[in-house]
Amino acid sequence: MFRFLILAGATVLLAALVGGCGGSERLEYERDLAKVGRVVDDSLEQLPGDDAETIGPEEVRSIADHLREAADQLDDLDPPKDAARAQKRLQRGLRGVAKAFDVLAKQLEDATTDSAKAELFVQFATDEQVDTAFDDLIGAQEAYAAEGYRVFGTDTAKRPAAKG
Repeated sequence: MFRFLILAGATVLLAALVGGCGGSERLEYERDLAKVGRVVDDSLEQLPGDDAETIGPEEVRSIADHLREAADQLDDLDPPKDAARAQKRLQRGLRGVAKAFDVLAKQLEDATTDSAKAELFVQFATDEQVDTAFDDLIGAQEAYAAEGYRVFGTDTAKRPAAKG
């Protein structure tokens, strides 16, 4: 489960925009967006790499804080017009995942056994709020690709249609 989250962090949660095409405004935006992506990737590295491992509420809260920080950094960017919708969706997804991690941190504080904590991580993996947030993140990636932004893991030749 957490390998999926780390992979999602590398390929969906901003990852890195690679090689841009277009004007200097677009290239500057892609560079700035990649910096925000590194904040996300760095925070997700705190997640355990094994389904049997867990982390404590402090680490989970730290991840949530970093994801919120990344969303806040996006507020400081002035996206090109063709990227504004994707950026808003990306922010919504990051904040949604951060909120879900906040809930998980609180639940972990209240859990009294290791098995109860492990079960919370399993529940987190199937949580509807998490799914909704990841849908926003995937939708943002698709919206960037639809506008010709080259996002890691996306074939812009296929140009998927942006969702909602």
